Amino acid sequence: MSNRAILYEKIYSHLKAEIESGHYQPGDLLPTEQELMATFEVSRMTTNRALQLLASEGLIVRKAGVGTFVSEASAQARTSRQPLEPMAAEAISTVNPSTFSSVGFVIPFLDHSFGPGLLAEVERELHKHDIALSVGCSYGSQVTEEETINRLVSAGIKGLILFPVNGEFYNPAILKLHVHDFPIVLVDKQLSGIPVPVVTSDNRGAAISLTNHLLQLGHTDIAFFSPDWAGTSTLADRRLGFEDALRTAGREEATMYHIPLISWTDCNDGFDRQQIEVITAFLQEHPTITAIFATDDELAEYCLESARRLGKVVPDQLSIVCFDGPAPKPAHWSFTSALQDQKQMAREAVRVIRSHLHKEAANEMPETITVPTNLHIGQSTAKATHMMLTR
Repeated sequence: MSNRAILYEKIYSHLKAEIESGHYQPGDLLPTEQELMATFEVSRMTTNRALQLLASEGLIVRKAGVGTFVSEASAQARTSRQPLEPMAAEAISTVNPSTFSSVGFVIPFLDHSFGPGLLAEVERELHKHDIALSVGCSYGSQVTEEETINRLVSAGIKGLILFPVNGEFYNPAILKLHVHDFPIVLVDKQLSGIPVPVVTSDNRGAAISLTNHLLQLGHTDIAFFSPDWAGTSTLADRRLGFEDALRTAGREEATMYHIPLISWTDCNDGFDRQQIEVITAFLQEHPTITAIFATDDELAEYCLESARRLGKVVPDQLSIVCFDGPAPKPAHWSFTSALQDQKQMAREAVRVIRSHLHKEAANEMPETITVPTNLHIGQSTAKATHMMLTR
């Protein structure tokens, strides 16, 4: 364990030791969250993280409104289950710079505009150092993300580059890797409370640039379109940048326009169709809106289709900006977008993972590397004309 151990690890280690020593037997009630908070002088969030990790290992069972109990399976788990099941303990304890040959990369999707370029450059950089790359997709699911991480570690990777799934809570597999000092680098977003290296873009600065571009074109009624940003640093920073620019321009009231994003669980069938219908209805309810800030290019595509259905010409009657607009489709047209430097992000991620594989950064504070973005002015934005403002 490195000296970067944080508070939730102390609670986790203490309770796990008490369970494994037999101090707490199967079925015993553990101290309440309030008691743990008082004993360790920590917040509820810190206590909850420790309990979440113990629950993920099958050592405890949490019953809402009742309490936290040592699981009946804990006795068997002490002798037959490895802490990182199905990760073999030896897989995370034998990292040897002279023998490691593979690094894993878990990415949400391979068919989005942001991600494949990052993956390609990671592979090129690792290849230069004779390190193989093992790839897995999470498909935007934390369950699949955890399964993929476990599979790659069990297959023998010695380090992991992870593009985390969006969400308010991160999955226990990441906690397990950190607790056991497994070399890991996050890309795209930070996870609050886990001190591991992060390579991310200047999302807040880029959002300010995109919003200022719209303001300079004379747009005063701008809608913000994003998934829930709670717990997702990338989306939260984009939201903050959007608000910063509006506040500086004296347009705080524009933040009232937030296009709702439906969830898969609320969708019976035809997700794309239903989301486009929601955007179309929103634009009909707010006819003064002349521009939309979408937090990624897929959301921008929905807005483009909604405008087409309403007979609104983009950009003459509705301007759209986004992050990571795809390659021009057709060749003469593209979104105005903040383009993340995937090559530079990949190079930084490989540099950091190599330093951890070689134990060069074992006692250092984890790095947070912020990579600048580029503003691409495409054909999806235009000046807000008098006609646009009075429709």
